[in-house]
Amino acid sequence: HITLWQVGEIARFLGKMHKITKGKSAAVDAYPLEKIEGYIENLQDSNTILARLFRELLDSVPKSDGIIHGDLFPDNVKFQDHEIGVFDFIGGGNGAFVLDVAVVVVNWLLFGSVRDKGRIIYFLRCYNQVAPFKISYPQLLPYLRTAILLFALLRTSNLGRPYREQLYKLHYVEKL
Repeated sequence: HITLWQVGEIARFLGKMHKITKGKSAAVDAYPLEKIEGYIENLQDSNTILARLFRELLDSVPKSDGIIHGDLFPDNVKFQDHEIGVFDFIGGGNGAFVLDVAVVVVNWLLFGSVRDKGRIIYFLRCYNQVAPFKISYPQLLPYLRTAILLFALLRTSNLGRPYREQLYKLHYVEKL
């Protein structure tokens, strides 16, 4: 169970990181479109329905604002004694801050019985206190779908099977 304090801390961490990396450039993109296109083409042969669903990613990955973490799942964070440690920056690179925020919201606040709009708004409030750009709830909503599809595609491509837990979250987003 993720506490409200943890929600605030991860939001502030991400906002501070984005403030530091705004306008900076890494050697790689966090979500390179060529790689996404390649994954979709490989999938097209075995599952045209999924490939069609994932194809919308090609038009929905926004332009880069700076360097993002790109993979900020709960497994990549450690909380201890009111301290936060973030690791596994292997998926980091150039990317859109709103998509990085969406990845966190999808993977921290949309699972099991935790689908609370209030927690998402609280996350955004904490993020916006320190971030270089303000992100509103309505601005975030379409990128939740993008984040879900992106990680479902990556899991499908890397594991050879649909990442159903991610795809199931599409149902949650439609109800927000």
